[in-house]
Amino acid sequence: MCGIVAVLSKNGPICPALLGRMRDQLAHRGPDGADQKIIRFNGSEVGLAHRRLSIIDLSANGAQPMSNGSGDVWVTFNGEIYNYLELRSELIGLGHKFRSSSDTEVLLQAYERWGAECLTRLNGMFAFVVLDQRTRKLLVARDRFGEKPLYYSRLPQGGFAFASEAKALLPHPDIGASINENVLGRHMLGSAFEFGEETLFTSVFRLDAAHAMIIGAEDSSLQIWRYWTPNYEDVRHDETIESASEKFEELFSQSIRARRRSDVAVGSNISGGIDSSTILGELVRQGVSGMGQHAFTVRFDDDLTVSEGRFVDKLARSTPISFHSVSPTASSLMADWYNLHWANEIPLRSASVYNQYAVMRLAKQHGVTVLLDGQGADELLGGYQYYFGMYQLDLLSSGNFDLLERDSALFWWRLKLASSKYAQVSRRFAEKPGYPLEVLWNRRANKTDVGKLEHFDGVPSDKQNLFRRQLALSLHYHHLPNLLHTADRNGMAFGRETRFPFLDHRLVDWCAGLPTQLLCKHGWLKYLLRVASKDIVPKAIRWRVDKVGFAAPQDTWLRGEGREWARNLLFDGPLTKRPEYSSKLTHALWDQHQAGATDASGELWRWMSINQWLSMAEADAWSSSNLSQA
Repeated sequence: MCGIVAVLSKNGPICPALLGRMRDQLAHRGPDGADQKIIRFNGSEVGLAHRRLSIIDLSANGAQPMSNGSGDVWVTFNGEIYNYLELRSELIGLGHKFRSSSDTEVLLQAYERWGAECLTRLNGMFAFVVLDQRTRKLLVARDRFGEKPLYYSRLPQGGFAFASEAKALLPHPDIGASINENVLGRHMLGSAFEFGEETLFTSVFRLDAAHAMIIGAEDSSLQIWRYWTPNYEDVRHDETIESASEKFEELFSQSIRARRRSDVAVGSNISGGIDSSTILGELVRQGVSGMGQHAFTVRFDDDLTVSEGRFVDKLARSTPISFHSVSPTASSLMADWYNLHWANEIPLRSASVYNQYAVMRLAKQHGVTVLLDGQGADELLGGYQYYFGMYQLDLLSSGNFDLLERDSALFWWRLKLASSKYAQVSRRFAEKPGYPLEVLWNRRANKTDVGKLEHFDGVPSDKQNLFRRQLALSLHYHHLPNLLHTADRNGMAFGRETRFPFLDHRLVDWCAGLPTQLLCKHGWLKYLLRVASKDIVPKAIRWRVDKVGFAAPQDTWLRGEGREWARNLLFDGPLTKRPEYSSKLTHALWDQHQAGATDASGELWRWMSINQWLSMAEADAWSSSNLSQA
């Protein structure tokens, strides 16, 4: 994993020093090396630059920008091609010769052999720019889920600039940092998700996940297309839990094996839930503990209502893995607040982002460069509690009232039983999962409907399949893109690489065809995973319903040590000059939270983070060359 920059200029030569400044805005992404290359032809210039984080083939042979043997095809590439060994063998069989053992050279030669069609052969996370001097075109592409970021700007005279982060584009004199009020407005409303082309900067755009573009280096012609979409419409209704469990185990095992490929230490992030525990269990089953496997987590032993520490302890007792934990505090958050935002470039939705940031720093302290992470499992297999509400509505629409009543009763009974174990239930179960039956019966009596469903590519449009529709929306357009954004930025802030075994496209393609009853059954969400992981995850973790997200005690932080700091962020600064800001309402919310009448920390955090982002935008912080040391 690395940081990349590419510039196509049709308006004079590219300044090597400027290209270097843009590249070095990404020094945190690639602490192990840096290089660049400017290629001139027929009045145009292309500058390719790279910051290297050495993962596969640590020698100089893996350095970038990299060219083919004849020097007429170049690439700058961020990410990992997990099936590079298989592709390498295939290419050797076709007569190709290799100078390195890197996946970068495999990508380069795969492009030489198959052109843009190589994208469908790649199993990995990637963002890259290929310059083909033979065709005088650039191929620019991003992986299927957007695990690796890629931003671009259009330059005068038909040029383009690309980079792994927006901050690497902003030093260019033809790219402004003015605020996109439309996107900022979405953040103000609390509904912002990281998808679509628009970003918080009017001149910076995002290449969508699973998309590629071909640009004419001389005529600036542009073609953009989506090269992959999973099929949620073709449901395998005859699939049994036995056959599905067996196939899931096979595909997941293959995914883990592919994501273990590395020439540096590989560890994992642990949350105490079934997703990360399944990854850890499969790692142990594959016998990697002898390689010095490490697992990293956060815990809050002084606040058991939000802590997952006791479940992590269960895992620690059942595996030979070395566990390491960190306990963030309000004090550490205040110290890291600026750098956290500089790394992420967007307003942040909750303190869970900070937990992840602290875990990545912990992994760096222990010398582990690659981390396997459970992101994507909830969107793939139906893990979020609100999915149960979609399931209930589907049963209501289909008239399956007996199953609706039975599964709803089981779901609520288990949740009530689990919540009785906590002293402050609302702090752990803040979200209302599903709908009480009386609400559903009222919807039926009033013949209310979900209304017109907005069209999204690859998302089911059937009103009687709201559960499957929500899976697809969350995977492609809502939750997952936002989670992958922060996972990438928090890891790269410390030069750590995160890999996501649940996002192997072979697994996702197969899961897209699973019937709902294998994902939501007997009042259980994520039913298939609970069954399929029976041999590798302790029962107490597989069948728990009290899992809390990667939560931090942000509510108590804002009432305690962080109180005055938070007050300053809420009532002073550029946020207070915005028309959307109401001092009266914010004071009322603040007073209610301080009195303990309600937990308003989520809403208050959002305004605090937006204010920080606005302050940094005013100071042109993302055009600076390094993290603040404050």
